[in-house]
Amino acid sequence: MGSIVFARVDDRLIHGEIMVEWAPRIKPTTILIIDNVLAADKMMQNVYTMAAPPGIRVKVMDVETASEEWRKNRFGQEQDRIFILFKTISMAKEVIEGGLPIKELNIGSIGKRGKDIKKVTATIAMDENDARMLLDLEKDWKNVEIYFQTMPGQKKLSRSYILEKYFPDLNSVTETNL
Repeated sequence: MGSIVFARVDDRLIHGEIMVEWAPRIKPTTILIIDNVLAADKMMQNVYTMAAPPGIRVKVMDVETASEEWRKNRFGQEQDRIFILFKTISMAKEVIEGGLPIKELNIGSIGKRGKDIKKVTATIAMDENDARMLLDLEKDWKNVEIYFQTMPGQKKLSRSYILEKYFPDLNSVTETNL
């Protein structure tokens, strides 16, 4: 039975920051990318596999397969340390709602895409739909700690801090009444 040691939303997936800063601290044996679109793109899967350093396996699964693999064999051997990467908040939400026991969700990088996007940190841009999904996750799955942190060593910013500052209209749901 593998153990999930870290889960992160980062639309760049495997890149230098992940390999140089996060992986040495987390010491994963496997990076599991959960993304429905990427799971159907063999060429891009090969690109991400080649981006990982020697000794770290890369697996790519869609949400359904990831949920099945977790129920079936907990992603592998007991010694497996799984670092999960999501491209979007919606993928993370779908997997958590499907039963994956993620206790912490790091929001690390979401690029600016489309209109009505607010830049909430130097590397994270969100719209109201993203904010609502995070609220839903904490409301429905209270055991998931959601925080914003680009690099290890930086201060973690709480979900409530970011949403209250950048999405005050959603303030009717606060941590005190979750």
